[in-house]
Amino acid sequence: MLQLIQADPVPFKCGEFPWAILKCIDAPKVIKKEIADQCSSDPSECVNNDCVFKKMGWMNEEKVIDYSKISAYFDEVAMEYPLWADAVVVVKAECLGGNLPNLGTETNCPTYDLAQCSMARFIKSAKPSYWKNDAECEYPRQFVANCPICPKGCVAPYPAGLCNQCKA
Repeated sequence: MLQLIQADPVPFKCGEFPWAILKCIDAPKVIKKEIADQCSSDPSECVNNDCVFKKMGWMNEEKVIDYSKISAYFDEVAMEYPLWADAVVVVKAECLGGNLPNLGTETNCPTYDLAQCSMARFIKSAKPSYWKNDAECEYPRQFVANCPICPKGCVAPYPAGLCNQCKA
């Protein structure tokens, strides 16, 4: 009698974030392009995110973040993009509490941690119907299903106390 041996499927290999995800799920543009462009020149992601938060009116010159303004802004995003209202609820619940761990490779940068948390929650909250059926979206779809959404530079082994989202 011939017995077929079925090999276990090869596990999905996670790695650097495939930016095509954002096009594949048609994610809403939360930050206006003009502001993003004005705040993208520094090599430090933290400095760039601080710039965005200041220009959006979410942080003052003393670097105090106004979470109520961010929450109100996300309410506007939910009204403008009703399909993403559930994702906004997740972002507000999981990212706007003010006590996020270091999510990236820089310490003590709450603007970066909040931006990273928000983007990751939007991506992970994308319903199957949001995904484009293009062939180039197959890998990003599998990535989202199998991997944490890690910031740039967060590839194992992780620095102590950093990249906490990648360990989940």
